[in-house]
Amino acid sequence: MADGLIIGTGNAMGWLDIRLAEAMSPDVIHVCIRRKDGAEPVLIFKPQREYLKHIDAPKPEELEKLSRECSTMKESDLFEIQRVLLSRPH
Repeated sequence: MADGLIIGTGNAMGWLDIRLAEAMSPDVIHVCIRRKDGAEPVLIFKPQREYLKHIDAPKPEELEKLSRECSTMKESDLFEIQRVLLSRPH
């Protein structure tokens, strides 16, 4: 997910606009996207559990096939997407 996010947005960890943290359980794997200007909503992308099972521990020779397959899949088959509005003090 992180590689795709970097390629898709042009952002980079070295520019400090992407932060990674280790996820110890598939239940907590997600990507949050928040605009630098604070505009809402915050977007949360959580990979679909079935897709994670499908790509778990591939052999190196399967990586290109999985990548091409992913590029043709519907967004809803890859992710659950949540839009979150932040509550702000008045």
